[in-house]
Amino acid sequence: MDDFASRFSQQGYEPHADDRAHLLKALIEQLGSPSDAPRLRRLYDSVIDAAGDGADEGILRHATQLADLVASRVEPENGCLVYYSCSNAWAELRKLEVQSWEDDTLDHPALLKQLYFLRASVQHSGFKELAPMLRSRIHCNLGNALRACGRWIEALREWRNALEDNPILGMALGNLGIGLAQYGSALYDPNHTYWLLVHAQRKLASAIEGGVGRDGATYPEAIEFFKRHHDRLVESVDDDGNAELFEHSLGSSKEERRYRRWCLEEQLFLNPMNDLGAFPAAAQDVLTLPGHDAKAGITYLGFYNQLKQEYGFARHCLYLGDHAKAGHVADRGMSLAFNCDYALYGMGLEQIKTAYRSAYSLLDKLAYFINAYWKLGIPEKAVGFRTVWLKSDRNGRLLQPRVVRDEFISTRNLPLRALYWVSQDIYSKELKDVARPDAQALDELRNHLEHKYAKIVDSCHWIGEHSGLWSDHLAFVLDRDDLYAKSLLMLKLSRAALIYLCLAMHFEESQHQTEGPVGELPVEDYPDDLKT
Repeated sequence: MDDFASRFSQQGYEPHADDRAHLLKALIEQLGSPSDAPRLRRLYDSVIDAAGDGADEGILRHATQLADLVASRVEPENGCLVYYSCSNAWAELRKLEVQSWEDDTLDHPALLKQLYFLRASVQHSGFKELAPMLRSRIHCNLGNALRACGRWIEALREWRNALEDNPILGMALGNLGIGLAQYGSALYDPNHTYWLLVHAQRKLASAIEGGVGRDGATYPEAIEFFKRHHDRLVESVDDDGNAELFEHSLGSSKEERRYRRWCLEEQLFLNPMNDLGAFPAAAQDVLTLPGHDAKAGITYLGFYNQLKQEYGFARHCLYLGDHAKAGHVADRGMSLAFNCDYALYGMGLEQIKTAYRSAYSLLDKLAYFINAYWKLGIPEKAVGFRTVWLKSDRNGRLLQPRVVRDEFISTRNLPLRALYWVSQDIYSKELKDVARPDAQALDELRNHLEHKYAKIVDSCHWIGEHSGLWSDHLAFVLDRDDLYAKSLLMLKLSRAALIYLCLAMHFEESQHQTEGPVGELPVEDYPDDLKT
């Protein structure tokens, strides 16, 4: 112990696997002493690094149980990093249990915790205080964890967030390239596949060009891994530039162009090309269901039509609400009590609220589709997005202990896995474990918007305290920017789910073997001039 204490006190100490028990003991002792925040966080990080090197499951789990306590004893910047270290502990635990693809089940609890603590770090008040290099690594790791879930769309966003903080981060560039390649290979439109593979090749080339050491994070084995992927892509696609992606109109009127530009920039079109960026070629909701067994008739086509239409309505409501001008004709003459509580009212706000409710409701409708297509046989009233994946009795009641259905537990259908992991972002009273620290707040907002009372206020509301007659006891209070951000989040979540549903269905159909000649039932596009 004395030898350890001497080495730990030296500048530049690197954790050793053999030190893990000493480090844990020192951490616990430090928690019982007057706070020394830098030492406390350093001890916590070192425990996890040493336990990871020593493959010590017991100490790793002990460290995860201390995360909240350690974070509460340090300033916000270090608290944010404590959660990041905890996510690394969960990643190590998952690595100990998942040695190969065959070991990887759909619902691995360590992956759920890894996602949770990475997001807790990003959402922490100290995150913005971190150096850009540290922020970029956290975003990159979150992207990697999302890719492990099959959630390529959200992973791409995190890798790009990492590159905004550190444009030369080779691990983010390389993983972005691999993510684009995997996403592109899952598509069933060859033109879309081509463009995603082209952009994947470019990102991998940039990562390789940077080499080892330029960013302080990229290691030789990663570069070799990126080279193998890059070389395969070079053989399959030719890169002739992006000119073709700009040769498309955004509409005939100023307002239409403005709307489509907003959708492109927020990446809200139901079009995988929009995940490459704000290219005019992506400014159409072209995604439709893949070819499937005609015995289903028009049922799934009709259902998906309605899902897309409701998504489009929610998206347009958010746009109108965000761009609303004061003095809407429908607001004139609406007599409201002036309570001096900084509450905001107007048709624009109601449109944003509608966007939130509509986007959230799409997820349970997706569960209804999943129940039908995968022939799960769950009673209609018992179908829910969080619970459709779990075994239930004939009345739809979840079995105890809760277990993932046999149809899904070992599936190799990555987009279907992605849908499962999207469901883990949603709070459920029955299933309290979630992958998002803010999941319960999102659920509470929906509940208040649908059934109770949500008050939207301006920033002045938060100045001072409200008491007595000036306190609004029933309201769920949030400001306009927060409402918009949450609505945009739900819209992006429902968009990703709608895309994953199509790709999951495509994978499933590709596994079916047919005998003899196959007839096709052609499906034409519904004419725009018939839409009312």
